[in-house]
Amino acid sequence: MSSADRNPDFAPRYMSVFLLPCPCCGGHADVQEAKRQDPPFSYAVWFVECRKCGLRTKDFPSGGYYGLHGTPGNAAAEWNRRAAT
Repeated sequence: MSSADRNPDFAPRYMSVFLLPCPCCGGHADVQEAKRQDPPFSYAVWFVECRKCGLRTKDFPSGGYYGLHGTPGNAAAEWNRRAAT
């Protein structure tokens, strides 16, 4: 069974990342990337967010910002630890 079969709304860019249903509402979740500002710098973060209720993980900064190297896999692992089974 592929990630698309488990989560049909999953973004194709992250097909290799498996996400469990939302622990609050059972909805589909997506790995997302966003830009954050820390003037005069900006940096990218990864997180997982439920499409239905908006529950989300913390931000995982990437690109070496603050010495951290967050990935979509880090965000997915955090989400899957919290998800109801």
